[in-house]
Amino acid sequence: MTRRGLWGEYSRVHVELALSDIPVLPLFSDIPYSITVTTSTPPLSRAHASEHSSKPVFPPVPRKAQEIDFILHRFLKLRARLSTRKANNDVMTILGDKKEETNQVAVESDIPDKKWVPLASIPADDKHEKEKETSEQGEEKGSWVQRATFQSRFRLNCPPSFVVANIECSYSLIVKVPFPGIGNSLKLEVPVTITSGIADPLPQEQSNSNDDPDLLDLPPSVSVSSLFVIACLTFRIP
Repeated sequence: MTRRGLWGEYSRVHVELALSDIPVLPLFSDIPYSITVTTSTPPLSRAHASEHSSKPVFPPVPRKAQEIDFILHRFLKLRARLSTRKANNDVMTILGDKKEETNQVAVESDIPDKKWVPLASIPADDKHEKEKETSEQGEEKGSWVQRATFQSRFRLNCPPSFVVANIECSYSLIVKVPFPGIGNSLKLEVPVTITSGIADPLPQEQSNSNDDPDLLDLPPSVSVSSLFVIACLTFRIP
């Protein structure tokens, strides 16, 4: 949750990241994704909402895809005898100001007008709060809700995830959405596994024959179309 000022009422922010319905992410293949940001104002009566319908809603949703940071982050762990070292770094910027304009992929955006939603439509985990709001005021309450959805695709070109005796390489997709106010920013981190698509390691033996090398039995290229939500987060800032 966020609020405009130190003593202001809380607003709600909800972020969802959707990826292809596959257990691992392949290299050199287009992977579709969708990022949805939903914000809700503090509860207010229908009459009060109508009086201020022309005012901007706080917190505002991103209007451009570049306002969201969407990156691939690598975690590397090295072990040598009794010593362990860690190194973390961003290996790919999918969305954000750091993304080079020449390498940008077109992003589809859907930002409908804000909508007043009754408290009855709020998720069941806030049922007690909804009943309290309605009973205390004796009138129907609701919130202004606005939503922004950004859809596109990305292609990975990095070493795959792996774990050996002394080296461990793992990845996470990180979404950062900034909002007005001190500390009013959201970070969503989703661990992912990246694969090269090669089921078995290549043979190391050298051959003296002039025969053509055997063809590798590689899996077919991945075709992804359906999306599903793999992570969502609602945050609260005191």
